[in-house]
Amino acid sequence: MLPSYISTFLADDVTQSPWEEIKNTIDPPLFCMESYTKHVQNMYSLHTTSLLHHTYNALLSFFKTPSNFFSSQPSITSYEQTKSNGCIYTLKTNTSFAHLVTVNVFSQLIQISDDEFVFCLTPLSGDDVTPVAQSNDTFNENTIPLDPIDSFDTSFIQQTVQLTEHAFKQNLVIQTLNAPKTSGPFLDQNYSKPSTKGSEEESKSGLTPKTGTVHYYHVKKLRDGIQFECHFAPVEVKSNTLLINYINFQRRVVYHLNEYLLHSTPTTEIAEMFRQFHKYLNLPLENYTVIHRNSQFTVYANYDKSELVIYGGATFACDIQNLVKVFAKNDGLAFLFPGSKDISKTKHVRCTHRESPYFGEKNVCTDCITETLILEGNFFVATQSTNKMVLCKNSHEEGQTFSVVMAAEQIEWIGEKAQSVYYYHFFTPQFRNMTVKAYKEYINIISSAILSTRIGIQFGCALPDPEMWFTTATIPFFDILRLAIFMSVQVKKDKPFLYVPLELPKVPQTPLTTTTTAFEMRCRFSYVSFTDLDERVVTKVMSYLPLESVCALMKTSRKYFGIGYKAKYLWKTFYEVHCSPQTFKKWTSQKMPHQKIDYFLAVGISRKTSSLWTRRPVSIRKMKLCEQKIDWIHRTESGESAIISRSGFCCKLYPDFSMKYRAFGNSEVSGSCSEQNDIYVGFGNGRVRFYWNNDPKDFREINTLKFQRIEFAPEKKMIGWNERSNVVYFCDLNLNKTVCLFKAQRKRITHAMEVERGVIVTSSTDGSYWGFDWRMENKVFESQEMLEGIDVFDSFDNYLVGGSSDGTVWMYDWRKLDKCLDRTTSPGKINQVKVWNRKIVVCSEDRSVYSLECCKNWMGKMSVVYSLDSPVTALYFDDVYLLTATNNGCMYTSIFK
Repeated sequence: MLPSYISTFLADDVTQSPWEEIKNTIDPPLFCMESYTKHVQNMYSLHTTSLLHHTYNALLSFFKTPSNFFSSQPSITSYEQTKSNGCIYTLKTNTSFAHLVTVNVFSQLIQISDDEFVFCLTPLSGDDVTPVAQSNDTFNENTIPLDPIDSFDTSFIQQTVQLTEHAFKQNLVIQTLNAPKTSGPFLDQNYSKPSTKGSEEESKSGLTPKTGTVHYYHVKKLRDGIQFECHFAPVEVKSNTLLINYINFQRRVVYHLNEYLLHSTPTTEIAEMFRQFHKYLNLPLENYTVIHRNSQFTVYANYDKSELVIYGGATFACDIQNLVKVFAKNDGLAFLFPGSKDISKTKHVRCTHRESPYFGEKNVCTDCITETLILEGNFFVATQSTNKMVLCKNSHEEGQTFSVVMAAEQIEWIGEKAQSVYYYHFFTPQFRNMTVKAYKEYINIISSAILSTRIGIQFGCALPDPEMWFTTATIPFFDILRLAIFMSVQVKKDKPFLYVPLELPKVPQTPLTTTTTAFEMRCRFSYVSFTDLDERVVTKVMSYLPLESVCALMKTSRKYFGIGYKAKYLWKTFYEVHCSPQTFKKWTSQKMPHQKIDYFLAVGISRKTSSLWTRRPVSIRKMKLCEQKIDWIHRTESGESAIISRSGFCCKLYPDFSMKYRAFGNSEVSGSCSEQNDIYVGFGNGRVRFYWNNDPKDFREINTLKFQRIEFAPEKKMIGWNERSNVVYFCDLNLNKTVCLFKAQRKRITHAMEVERGVIVTSSTDGSYWGFDWRMENKVFESQEMLEGIDVFDSFDNYLVGGSSDGTVWMYDWRKLDKCLDRTTSPGKINQVKVWNRKIVVCSEDRSVYSLECCKNWMGKMSVVYSLDSPVTALYFDDVYLLTATNNGCMYTSIFK
């Protein structure tokens, strides 16, 4: 006969009310795991069901030896079987990031049938390790019958369970109101037995049921696999965060069990590193001295300076997708070892050769093994040094080696927040004979590198897009400075190796008055006056901060902006690290008030853009589309291309190069453009059509004035003019009306476009540019006439890049009203000029396609991309694709990789 509480557990159907299913954090769920909860007041039961592709006999043999299960769970650092009874185990588990506790559990395996069994772990008090078996107890190879606590009233456990720390959870701290901090998941030293009927029967069994959570593991053989159920009951939960902690832990139990049964070597190694990680967290630090402490981490060093230990943790708001993006790229040492080369890499394990200038006068190096585990919202990354690997081709000179004892980090996602703990332990023999001053400088560098990384991870996870760190106005800028102040340190005379943050002037404790300012109130309690920092200290702080933090700090006040702006060496370093002429986009900066440039926006955009134009195209595909001239090529975000001619012919080209033709009718096309997946077409009869998603059947049509030439501008604006007139119309298609008109050049207009919001520039056959601001309804500038007329032009930043009829490319600065430079590219007339990512592509009548690089005062690296059999009449290109169309109806597609 089964114990009553086992029968109750098996009879409970989790698919029925009051059970509620927990939504998975990933889809599809790992191992088909489905989690459920049931609660009455604050008491919860947690249940997770999954399918394991193992044989029933393998699982039965596995659970017959409880030590197998303990070995599969990395949260159990050690276990020991008691000599008095083989069913009782003493476990040492981590119940939080910082503490290991010792607990006693009673294990039993109950075989229900030939295809079903239950493995149960029951908490015991510390003194009850010698159970007295009943005379009618029988033991055989398949069953451990008669649960010792089955003789009690089964409601006893339900009534006496208190809020405790879970046996196997990692950093899921749940304690009773009066329990000591050292009380374990199944051990509460403050427990007193209730005077109920169960008290007499407790003495008969010899075991004291302990307040805590009972673990049930139910295995049942099904047709398509093994159904594995993990059940915890009962649990007292008073917040949603604690409930998520329990569910996360329960699902990790299933994951580690399955990986252990699969004999997955990488996962086994990660589990072993996890155990070592928590052992290191609990090592005594009597032989270490605190050399720095701040709100993020604490730095320790031993007396001969040969070891360095950094320990810290944080709780920060985040989104789980951002947490995955940010943490998946972090290996815990990237900030300290800028010179890293991968030796080999698999899904979980990466072997790297690492070099760093931060740990001595010369570069130190080491070969490391980095192991990563990302399980839904929970992450663990650990790195340890190993011997020089056979595959490593880098030199390891004597005296320049280095050892990473342990560098690991664990992050757990709990709803809308994440909890993190990290531990870095380095063996640094090169610091032993170093002077105090030199040692101080190296500690500052190492600490600042760690601080910068922690700021980046925390704020990067919290922002909507981790790729745009520090670009919103919600960042607590003064907190960044507060965390960075420690980098200006001084040495105390009585303790030569003890460093403390720079002590700033304190505000006198004067009585509060009605005239006391908010700043004085803040300083009264914090005793820190940030505005009193001199320029030297702020510049030093900025020199240690990453680019994002420097830009964020400059935005806080004019003082910090001026200090950062004058520190030219800072920007020289950032430019060399993050920028180069070919990595700028078409728009690289935006103006701030008082003509101050938003440096972070400019450099941030450049970092996201990678130029692929350093080599020739790897593939060229020629397609004959029609027998007439092609005038426009557009590529949408979906990968489709639209090819349009002035005569009304249109071809839709799909990513697989299949085509679909259509015609716009008898009316001539005056201009077209693309915006995301939509195509805008303007006709000579005054109609403008918006084709949604490049679909010829889904469009909206409006009537405007008749123009022979049309150029579209952002936000559904349109510039129109006629060939024999020098009047330019600026129309708003949202309102379907003309906003303003200008009388432009004295000769024929060849091209027009909006180069900046509100600023329209036209070119003429006399070689001049005219600029108008439609908001002021007035001409802004007029350039000098050049030797030849400008047939076509494009723009980037404040520069106009135009092509003339004699084959020359001219660059003109319309802010300074000055011609910058020119370059002759071909002997024939230039038909097309496009600028993208600081690259210029020029197409001329000599049937060649040229590529040039340009920056503010230089234009060069000209090369011939290829020569065609007919002049190019239409052009499109970006970082990946170059599309050209010719006068004879052919299109060439090139891909740069």
